[in-house]
Amino acid sequence: MLTLNYRKDGTSRFGPENRWGDFGGAALAWRVSDEDFLKDSNAISNLKLRLGWGIAGQQDISAAYAFLGRTILGSSISQYIFGTTPIPVAIPQTRLEDLKWEETTTYNVGLDYGLFNNKLSGSLEVYLKESNDLLANVAISDGSNFSNSGFQNIGKFTSKGIEFSIGSDIVSTDDLKIDVNYNVSFNQTEIDELALEQDIRVGGIGGGIGNIYDRFLYGSVTDFLFIDLGGVFKTGIFNIADLSVTTGMILIIWASFKNKD
Repeated sequence: MLTLNYRKDGTSRFGPENRWGDFGGAALAWRVSDEDFLKDSNAISNLKLRLGWGIAGQQDISAAYAFLGRTILGSSISQYIFGTTPIPVAIPQTRLEDLKWEETTTYNVGLDYGLFNNKLSGSLEVYLKESNDLLANVAISDGSNFSNSGFQNIGKFTSKGIEFSIGSDIVSTDDLKIDVNYNVSFNQTEIDELALEQDIRVGGIGGGIGNIYDRFLYGSVTDFLFIDLGGVFKTGIFNIADLSVTTGMILIIWASFKNKD
């Protein structure tokens, strides 16, 4: 199945030359499990391949109509006094004539799967995002505008990663249903270009694998809940998220058995 989309967006935050942006995307999906060579399989109940590409725009900045030459009347602390009469001062505002849309292009390849009548299911996805003309409120050179800061298109960055998820119905009855799901992701973001030629790299591994990674690399996990009772009892095995999930699971199981009574 092929899906196409297109949109043309306009904003009053940019000048007439950069006001309109053209955005769109395409997606292609192939349900392999419906093909003759797999539709009678007892092991593979669902298998779908996905390809996607799209361009999205971003113009969410606080500087509305900044491309216009604007002035405002000064407050009581910015007035001239002629004799005994205070005269308001007209203060020019920052003028940003060259602002344009920040654009992000996304490419992704995905695989959805289900095994044994979908008792075991999940997905695998690889993606790449490229953002250009980043919008940010940054410093402006002294004397080049009416303020020392303002929004500018300052550079570009690339983000790429992989996500994997798997889930299973362990128990499914009228009185009790238990699902177990697990996901792990890896993401790396690199700022390729910034004003003043800055270079910053960020990234990391999410989920439980990320906790293990942080523990071996840094010796601790920042959101871990540590308990130390004078050396008698000491633990750091649960982080706050894991503790909440475990507590919730215990309450669900306890409630299901209580309802049986």
